[in-house]
Amino acid sequence: MRLKLIYGLGVINRQEYEDAELLMALREELNHDGNEYAFTDDEILGPFGELHCVAALPPPPQFEPADSSLYAMQIQRYQQAVRSTMVLSLTELISKISLKKAFQK
Repeated sequence: MRLKLIYGLGVINRQEYEDAELLMALREELNHDGNEYAFTDDEILGPFGELHCVAALPPPPQFEPADSSLYAMQIQRYQQAVRSTMVLSLTELISKISLKKAFQK
């Protein structure tokens, strides 16, 4: 309700509104779903890829599981790159919204 109001008043633009709606829906879905997810699971990457604030998620690398320790390191590196992209994208969205005149004291 509040989100629609600040969008209707023109405080945030349509892309910021859509991103906030999608993030709240994702949070609600994950809160009611009893499963544990990694940042690289399709249930997370799918909705996150639709956000306007995300320029581009890193592409999934093509791994050769011949060497198990190298494979594990590459998987961990990819997960960290995805997590960093998510954190930076959301931080930018939050800072853009918080810098709006309506949210300043």
